[in-house]
Amino acid sequence: ITGGAAGIGLACAQWLAKHGCRIAIADRDERGALVAARAVGGIAIVLDVRQPDAVEEAVGHQAG
Repeated sequence: ITGGAAGIGLACAQWLAKHGCRIAIADRDERGALVAARAVGGIAIVLDVRQPDAVEEAVGHQAG
């Protein structure tokens, strides 16, 4: 979930986790992503989605 460290992104992550989904929190705020991921039992990915190369790297890294 991009922007999952706070606000609507975090609310979506909480709802999805409550319903049995596995969650990856992607956010440029490293500390926020880590805290949110722990709260929902997911993983944190530090990522700025405005950087296409960073997105490609994160997706490739997680899939491998």
